[in-house]
Amino acid sequence: MATREEKFKAFLQSLPEDKRQQLFVYLKNLNPTDRVKAIDTIIARTESGKASVPTASQPAAPQRPAAATNLTPVQKPQNASPVQFDMRSISRPSTNQAPNVAPVVKPVAPSRPANSQAPKPTNNQHRPNPEVKKTSSSSATVISSKTKRDLLIVAVVLIVFTGICFAAKYIIDKKLSNKTETTTVAISDSVASEVTSPVVDETATTTTAETTEVTPTPIPTPSSVPLNSNAPDLTGMVIVIDPGHQMETSYEVENVASWQTSTKKKATCGTVGKATGIPEYELTLDIALITKDYLEQCGATVILTRYENDVNISNQERANIAVSSGADLFIRIHADAANDSYQSGVRVFVPDSGDYVSVNGDLGNALGQGVADTLGLSFIGTKKTSLYTGLNYANTVPSFQISLGLLSNSDDEAILINEDNQVQIAASIAEFAVELN
Repeated sequence: MATREEKFKAFLQSLPEDKRQQLFVYLKNLNPTDRVKAIDTIIARTESGKASVPTASQPAAPQRPAAATNLTPVQKPQNASPVQFDMRSISRPSTNQAPNVAPVVKPVAPSRPANSQAPKPTNNQHRPNPEVKKTSSSSATVISSKTKRDLLIVAVVLIVFTGICFAAKYIIDKKLSNKTETTTVAISDSVASEVTSPVVDETATTTTAETTEVTPTPIPTPSSVPLNSNAPDLTGMVIVIDPGHQMETSYEVENVASWQTSTKKKATCGTVGKATGIPEYELTLDIALITKDYLEQCGATVILTRYENDVNISNQERANIAVSSGADLFIRIHADAANDSYQSGVRVFVPDSGDYVSVNGDLGNALGQGVADTLGLSFIGTKKTSLYTGLNYANTVPSFQISLGLLSNSDDEAILINEDNQVQIAASIAEFAVELN
């Protein structure tokens, strides 16, 4: 025969889910004694075929004594969470209890305040309130987003402020530099402090007037360049030396020649040494300063187109200095590069127009061969050309552009950066100047 628990479990399994839930709530609100009695009543009705599920508003006791009829059944709190019924809490009735006493309904205080918001169960499963997590997560997201936005604003402000500081420093430095640095050329005391002369090309259809402001050189310091014992006397000669290139390329353009429409950059920074990385503009200025010192000891008046690397002097302006000074010799010092790193040697370029076009080829060979022999390099030859602005605008004076060697060749580079060899270059130029004196 089925036991009491088995009968009650069978009854529970026969109920739909919502009815079973109601029964659990009802039994949960009873004390243990009344709960056992209620279960016994349910089992008895089940056996008689009249069992029904009691509710909180309608208890299941079929035969309530008169004394218990005025009892008010426990009302389920409106916002109370459903409670799962635990079969282990059901115990058998005590032997000293009256068998037919109606269960005493004991009110139970709700577990939540009246104004609390409890989620409604779905499919009789307890689910946490998503609003709490959502609110907390939203707050964290808002705080996090606000913090990130504030940090981004601070970073942008710092970047902008730093940029403004650098820009201001650059402008101030540029203004100070412009006050102390001019594009004028220093000349010796024997040359007029200001020279203005038009540049005239006999083959051109127009005449271009150029004005170059020059300043006298400071009083020379005692020479440190040794003078050869057989150095020539160049007294009375005016020699202009142009150290090729400059530190920064000028991207402004100028006409290659007064009779041409083609243009080129006003000045470039040149190439660099393959082994040491020495800039061409730095090497040419070093050699020009030594040559100036050497030629002045020979008695010549020497003018450099620049005395510093950080200048902005166009090739036209450099040529105009030679013309305006009435130069007896204009030499442009360069050290070029070639695609072939094995290519080596000295080369000379001369203008293919002007007053000396008939003789400057032979003069170029004399200059180039003398320098090459001094350095122990091969002489590539002399080329007449109209590609160089600095030669075209100085074709009314003896003008030569000498490439002392190729910096793309590490052997040539090693020769040119040697100071003793640089002094010998100056001596070779002095010997060449005798032919024009």
